[in-house]
Amino acid sequence: MWFKVVVFAWMLIEFSAYSQPGVARPDTNTVVLNDLEMLFRRISPRQYSSNASDFFLLETEVSNKMYAKYLKSVSKTKGDQRVGEAARKQIESGASLNSAAEVVTFSNTNLLWNGDTAPKAIEDLPVGFIIIRDARDFCDWLTKRYPDLGKFRLPTVEEWLMAAYGSTRAYPWGNELDLNIPCVSISCASKRESPDKVKGHVRDKTPEGIYDLGGNAAEWVSDPKGFSREPRWMGDSFRTCPEKGFPSFKPRNGWFGYVHNAESRMEDVGFRVVLECK
Repeated sequence: MWFKVVVFAWMLIEFSAYSQPGVARPDTNTVVLNDLEMLFRRISPRQYSSNASDFFLLETEVSNKMYAKYLKSVSKTKGDQRVGEAARKQIESGASLNSAAEVVTFSNTNLLWNGDTAPKAIEDLPVGFIIIRDARDFCDWLTKRYPDLGKFRLPTVEEWLMAAYGSTRAYPWGNELDLNIPCVSISCASKRESPDKVKGHVRDKTPEGIYDLGGNAAEWVSDPKGFSREPRWMGDSFRTCPEKGFPSFKPRNGWFGYVHNAESRMEDVGFRVVLECK
C-alpha cells in the first residue's frame, strides 16, 4: 500500500511539472515546447566522467521562426532595418571591432528581416544579428512562459563543450574530419553567403541528437572561465573556412575565443538555450 502511495505521489509531481499547455515530455530525455516547435534533449555529463549536473539543451539553434514568436509575444521589434545604416556609419568612421559601440557585419542582405517579419525563405534558418542581451531576454521570456518547467538560460562554456565533444570526440559528430558534414565554408575564396536550415546538416549531430554544434551559426554562451562580463561565442559558423583553421578548438580545450564586443550584431552569430529542470 505504501509503495502505491509513493508511486502515485511521484506521478502527480511529474504530471504537474509538465501539464502546461503546449508542453510534452515523451520520455525522461526530452522536453518539447510544441507551440514553439522547440525540442530539448538531456545531456548527462556523468556518462563522460564529469560530476556536473544533467541539463537539457535545445537540439537546434534558435531559428528566425522561434524568435519571431517571442517578439510578437512581448511586442518587441528586431530592428534589422538598422543593420545596414549601422554598418555604413561603422565603415565611414573607421571603427574597429573592439572599439565601436555597436559592430555590424553582414554580406547577405537576404538574411535581414523585412521590418519585424522574417521572410518565409529564412524562417527556418538560425536567427542572426543577435547580441547577448537579446539572447538572455529570450531565455527570460521562456522561463516566465513555462514557470513549471524550470529556468531557461544560455549554456555555459563548459556545458557547450560537454554537449559538443563529450570527453573524447574530436568533432561534435565523431572523429572523422570531413568539411562536408558541418555547415562551414569549404574555401575562403568562395565563402558561404548563408547558413542552412536548422537540422539541415543531418550528419552534424551529436550522439545525444544535438545539431549544428560544428557549424551554421556561432553561438553566444555565458560564464566564460568565470568572467561573466566577457561575452563570448562558441563554435564555427557558415563563414568559417579551413584556411583560417578548423575546427576552432580541440575537445575539452577549456574555452575558445576572446572578449567580444557585447554589442556586436553579426549575420553568423546566434544562440541556443539550456533548460534547467526543477
